[in-house]
Amino acid sequence: MKKLQKIKMFLGMNLIFALALYLFPVRAFALPGYEGGIKNEVEYVEPLFLTGEPVLLKGKVTITEGRVKNGKRQDRISYSLSDEEKTIQLTRSLTFDVTVREIKEKRQVIEDAILSRFSENITVKRGKTQDRYSLVSYSFSSSQVTDITPSVDYTSLNFGGRKVYSINRDEGEVVVEFSSKGVEYNSPFGGLEIRKSTYLITCSRKENSKQNIPAHSWDAKIGSEIYREITRDLSYIKNDPKLISFEGGFLEETREFSRMKYDYDLPRMKDGVPLSSGRNSGAMEKTLETSPVSKRMQIVKAADLKNHWAKEDVEKLLSLGILVQTGNYFYPEGYEKRGNFAKALGRLMDSPSRVSKILEGSGAGLLKNPGANGGKSLYDDVSEKEEGYEYIESLYRFGVMEGTAYRLFSPDKTLTRAEAVTSLVRALGLINAAGEYPGSTGFLDDDSIPSWAKRAVFAAKELGLVKGDRAGCFRPFDPLTKAESAVLLSRFLSYLKDDIKKDFIKRSLSF
Repeated sequence: MKKLQKIKMFLGMNLIFALALYLFPVRAFALPGYEGGIKNEVEYVEPLFLTGEPVLLKGKVTITEGRVKNGKRQDRISYSLSDEEKTIQLTRSLTFDVTVREIKEKRQVIEDAILSRFSENITVKRGKTQDRYSLVSYSFSSSQVTDITPSVDYTSLNFGGRKVYSINRDEGEVVVEFSSKGVEYNSPFGGLEIRKSTYLITCSRKENSKQNIPAHSWDAKIGSEIYREITRDLSYIKNDPKLISFEGGFLEETREFSRMKYDYDLPRMKDGVPLSSGRNSGAMEKTLETSPVSKRMQIVKAADLKNHWAKEDVEKLLSLGILVQTGNYFYPEGYEKRGNFAKALGRLMDSPSRVSKILEGSGAGLLKNPGANGGKSLYDDVSEKEEGYEYIESLYRFGVMEGTAYRLFSPDKTLTRAEAVTSLVRALGLINAAGEYPGSTGFLDDDSIPSWAKRAVFAAKELGLVKGDRAGCFRPFDPLTKAESAVLLSRFLSYLKDDIKKDFIKRSLSF
């Protein structure tokens, strides 16, 4: 148990300290800028505290992310918001200059952003009178680092700044100082981002006799937490076999969930003026969820899976297209080949797309041998024209699965347990997660496990990806059957979909 905690601590340290904009690959979701709001496919919502009272604004946000050129890009974000009664109107336009730095030997990307242009105006109507808040000064900077692993990217972010608003040009000002931190991960089967922020607001205002507003000042403190998650769930929908030609099939549903919570300590206000005693302390919460995108998976018809022990795992991967079936049989007890396993793992990771996004983002140096052989195959025994070659090549570029000898991949060679487990742990980026590797994997046949696989086997065992046989042995050189390979890949998928999120949330509670 302690070893498992150490493995997960390594993962947690990556989450927290590996320092939220997401570069490689294109992020599955992203918080809309730095202003503290959330959105779904219909609307964007953001709190406003400048008037001394908590108000929820709704509207539209438009994000335009520039392309990286010579290590730089420019992002633009515009907002058009109002409150429910349309008494408050906000327009905002921000331009960020982003510098992108690659730490190639560590496969990390650091992004530093500064604000180069800004414009923001807020009008607040109170009966027949109106106040105008104009942003006259905005200092801002952010820095984040993304640790790129073959199947999961971990990001950590810090940003802060100071905003100064004028009130009706020269009647007063509101100063907002803020600091924020965030963590995020993304995988092909889900992602999650958490941000925590602190805001300090001070307001000083001159007398306005026309509006019957005396000179006054007030201060406020606000803390926030924003949570965003994208999920990709799979469920089996069973049919009545008497009425339809198949027993059932898998349904995939993808949805995005966002939640923000603001705890505020404000003055008690009446008609735009703070009262002499008491405070307005409370919380503002809002949740948004996208409509689920449902997708029926292909129907699996394999005559030799009906009562097989690995039926559920095999059918799930066949439905997703991760495994490929020929004819009406799967042959679960047949031996898995290196080439087929590589293609299945590549499909699960979506590794070719990840490689393409890295190359599009000028991140070629983050990959192993980028552009090798000018489009020709890396191996003499696998043609670049072969179906699925892109998966084999992309796994090589990520360092997940390599050849058996110089320019040989041996795609038809039987896959061993040691090879499969090592590839999966490399794909998670946890090959060195056994930071205090005790020198033994814990299996009774530890002496027979090759040195190149020991750390991976240890990590896989602690993470629950592999188990020993009844005698407590790993049997590293035993060939994997297609059923055993499917179970391993299914556990890997479950880790990406569920286990990472559980550990991420647990460790983020105290970050």
